Amino acid sequence: MLWDPNKDKPVVDEVGECYLKAIEIIEQRGWCQRHLMNGRGEVCMAGAIQVATNESYKLQQRALNLMHTTLGTLISKWNDVPERTKDEVTAKLREIAYAQRS
Repeated sequence: MLWDPNKDKPVVDEVGECYLKAIEIIEQRGWCQRHLMNGRGEVCMAGAIQVATNESYKLQQRALNLMHTTLGTLISKWNDVPERTKDEVTAKLREIAYAQRS
């Protein structure tokens, strides 16, 4: 049997893909607090998810709702904690992107 390079790759659903895209957006534009997008074009977690899903309102709502439920609080409250860092935000997006969902 031939080796399948995709065999060991984690499976990511459609919402997970949008979280991974949101990470790319934060890495490219920068991350901010207290605004969806600031004057420099930096985005918060919710802003990055919105940009990542701008072509599908239905997917955007699913992604935002799942993040809200998973965090157990409003995304803005979690993102805007003064001690929060960009690395924590991207790590949380990655964690939830690869989480198993039924």
